[in-house]
Amino acid sequence: MKGKVVFRADGGEKTGLGHLIRCYAIAEMVQNNFNIEFACIDIPGETLLDFEKKGMKVNVIKDDKELLDLTGPKTVVVLDGYNFPRDYQEDIRRSGSMLVCIDDWGNTESVADILINHAPEVTSDSYKVLPHTIFALGIEYAMLRKEFLGAALNTRRRLALKNILICFGGADPTNISQKVLENCISNHGFEKINVVTGNSYTLNEALLDLSASDTRVHVYQSLDQQQMFKMMAEADLAIVPASGMLFEAIACGCFIASGCYLDNQRAIYQGFKKMNAFFDLTDFSELSVLETIDVKDFSGNRTGLIDGKSGERINRLFLQSIQ
Repeated sequence: MKGKVVFRADGGEKTGLGHLIRCYAIAEMVQNNFNIEFACIDIPGETLLDFEKKGMKVNVIKDDKELLDLTGPKTVVVLDGYNFPRDYQEDIRRSGSMLVCIDDWGNTESVADILINHAPEVTSDSYKVLPHTIFALGIEYAMLRKEFLGAALNTRRRLALKNILICFGGADPTNISQKVLENCISNHGFEKINVVTGNSYTLNEALLDLSASDTRVHVYQSLDQQQMFKMMAEADLAIVPASGMLFEAIACGCFIASGCYLDNQRAIYQGFKKMNAFFDLTDFSELSVLETIDVKDFSGNRTGLIDGKSGERINRLFLQSIQ
């Protein structure tokens, strides 16, 4: 009899879709060995339908207590968010479930059986956990969807900056996408500029106005998994934040320009910056460099940082947890 994995995560206009996407990535990794369910208070309708099409049940709950109805023996509960206090975690463990916490902060107490943080160079010293907690830390546990893990095994070499991808996630509440695009338009070496926004982004009209004035610019919203992967895989330069999208761009072997504008991006930003994985745009406040950026500016960037085998590692940990 298969065990069950229940993911507790939310996503929307204010929070973006990062938590849901990386939980979905783990769900793909373990789906052959577990039945998959999601428990969400906030989830966009299109995302819900995408998950269900992949055979993953989505429970729309009113509050966190309703998650406890889905717990029990042979169940792994994955918490991905910033508001799950210790007493709530203890309730989950008392139900007989194994508890996995995805924690990219490191400043809270956790009673997780497994703790995941794929930020590079993070260490267990950052956490207050139980003696038995198993750590899954660093890029060896990259939470990437299967297409990106496959790309990491066979990346193509980029030789020029012709095809540009701009993507700032599902919401982009500060509208960095538009600011980046306006500077990229001034770079006449760019032959194609693709801008991808999520289903929680509300300012597409301004982007469409810019695309109408420049035939190189193409604007897309709410791409599905395959479309997003194709866009990333074909890009020469990906301009993305230090979030899950940075992992995706590294896996695809793109030249990358990245930065950090949210606190929960800082560990990823600092870790990959030390590895010289991207051209540094700091906090995206000064973007004029994009008007003249060229392939020579990426001569020191490293590729091959992600080995594409994190799915095997995470699947093995989940199976061991319920034995």
